[in-house]
Amino acid sequence: MDSTADRSLSDRRIFQLSLFFAAIYFVQGIAEPGAGIAGQPIFFLLKDVLRLGAAQAATFLAIVSVAWNVKPLYGLLSDFFPLFGYRRKSYLLLMTGLAACGWFLLGSQPTYEYGPTLAILMACGLGLAFSDVLCDAVMVETGKPLGMTGRFQAIQWGAINTASVLAGIGGGWLSAHVSYQRTFLLVSVFPLISLTATGLCLREARSRYNREMVRETA
Repeated sequence: MDSTADRSLSDRRIFQLSLFFAAIYFVQGIAEPGAGIAGQPIFFLLKDVLRLGAAQAATFLAIVSVAWNVKPLYGLLSDFFPLFGYRRKSYLLLMTGLAACGWFLLGSQPTYEYGPTLAILMACGLGLAFSDVLCDAVMVETGKPLGMTGRFQAIQWGAINTASVLAGIGGGWLSAHVSYQRTFLLVSVFPLISLTATGLCLREARSRYNREMVRETA
C-alpha cells in the first residue's frame, strides 16, 4: 500500500515538474523580444516608427539581448542569496512577473521613443533570461534524483521548438494585422503562464543565506 502511494506521489511530482518545464520554455520561445512572436513587430517598430537604420537596429537588439550574456550571474545570485527563503521559486515569480509587466507597459505606450522602448525590452529580456537559468537549475536539481534529466530536457526543447514555430507564423500575421500596442499586450499574457506554473507546480525547501559559502567563493 505504501509503495503504491509513494509511486502515485512520485508520478504526480514528475507530472507537475513536466508542466513547469514545458511552461517556462514555451513562454520563453513566445515572449523573448528578439526571437519570439513579437520579434517581427519589433523589427518594423524600429524601422518604421523609430526610423532606425540596419546598423542602429542591430545595435538596439544587441543591447536588448545583453541579459542573455551574463546568465552565470543569475545562478550565483540565486544560489548565494535566497529571496524570501527560496533560491529558485521566489526569483522565478519575480522575474516572470517582471516580463509580464514589461510587455504590458510596452503595450500601454501611446507612442514609442528609443529610450523607454529599449529600457522596457531590456527588462523583458532580463525576466526571461533569469527565468531560463533558474528553470535549468531546477531541472538539474530535481531531474538527477528522479533519473529524469533526459526526459525533462526533451520536454524543454519540445516546448521551445513548438513555440518558435508558432512565433514565426504568428509574428508575421500580427505584423500585418494587429497594432503594436495590442501585440505587446497579447505577449504580456504569456509570462503569466510561467508565473502560474511556478506557483502551482514548483515545490522547494526553504533556504538560508550562507555567509561561509559566499566567502569561500570569493
